[in-house]
Amino acid sequence: MADTNQAGHEKKQNFDWIYVQEDPTAYKKEILDLRTYICDNNTRKEWDRLIQPKIEVLQAQRPEDDTKLRITDLVCCFGNTTLALLHDMTTDDIRDNWKDVESCKKISKPRRVPSVVTGIDISEPALNYTKRVGITDEIIPANLNTRVGLAKAQMAMRNADILISTAALVYLDLESV
Repeated sequence: MADTNQAGHEKKQNFDWIYVQEDPTAYKKEILDLRTYICDNNTRKEWDRLIQPKIEVLQAQRPEDDTKLRITDLVCCFGNTTLALLHDMTTDDIRDNWKDVESCKKISKPRRVPSVVTGIDISEPALNYTKRVGITDEIIPANLNTRVGLAKAQMAMRNADILISTAALVYLDLESV
């Protein structure tokens, strides 16, 4: 169980060791399983309410020869939010998909949005996983708290039809924001 202080609040923990893993099984066991993790479920519901109904309109705005939406997930890590939004997976679906090293090698649900997905994160191993299994199509490993990292990521963000940024702000310096 997660460490707590006397008031019952979870103590700040360091999970850097998870982000250098080749697959998300440690992320699933140490983060998703040990917490009441509802963020992706809530984000998916808001996507369904606000964005999904506009997908066809967004596609119609794309060039006629390229109707796939360009979607960029900023600070995507192993891609759980991308799975929730673009593959319509609940947190429990993601837990099941990532239950072990074998099951996480492929994604159990297809994309529901015709898209080209770019993942941006500081963790190159996590990004490599997302590309290897098809969560993302393009990856940009970058430390967004540096000028070089921001420069690497800015074009993907500017060219996105949809920018997903659900957990990025807690990792970014004020200057980067």
